[in-house]
Amino acid sequence: MRKSVSLVLAAVLALGLCAAASAGQEGTTNATIKFKEGELRFSTNQDAMNIAFGTHEIPVGAVTYGSVTNNTLSIADPRHPAGGWEVTVKREGSFTEVGNSKFEGVLTLMSGTAGHSGGEGIDLSEVSVTSNVVVGDTAQTVATAAADQTTGTFLIQWDAGNITLELTGAEAASLVLNSEYSETLTWTLEPIER
Repeated sequence: MRKSVSLVLAAVLALGLCAAASAGQEGTTNATIKFKEGELRFSTNQDAMNIAFGTHEIPVGAVTYGSVTNNTLSIADPRHPAGGWEVTVKREGSFTEVGNSKFEGVLTLMSGTAGHSGGEGIDLSEVSVTSNVVVGDTAQTVATAAADQTTGTFLIQWDAGNITLELTGAEAASLVLNSEYSETLTWTLEPIER
């Protein structure tokens, strides 16, 4: 009888081991990612700040034109905390066409707004966009962000019409028909005291 109990016990033990082997095995691994602080930089699409005033009849006197598209200046700030930066702009000084006809005009950034890639829930109370910036040949402050901001991309936007170009009557009288005038603007992004 002892022999049969031993055989039955050995058979049950063998079946249990076979069942355990066919049930599979589990194991664990890790997935890791590490983040480091990035550099403050412009991330503006190449055409986002090309300011267009459209095509118009030659004016017969002083005139002011508004921009015909929205313009957005994007500032990527992958630092933690973000902020502590300033954006300035200056111009060469004249709108020029191919034949070298020029006019200075008055280029003004009217009221702009600040946004953030994180959406509407981000506090932007310490990000300011300067209104009525007359862009000249010396750098003028356009926007600033105090230190301790939320990491992400800051969007400084001027809606269509919120950038203006004013010509005097004398400048209007000097325009060349069917000519496109352009000027170069230099935008500078610099960290300020954090």
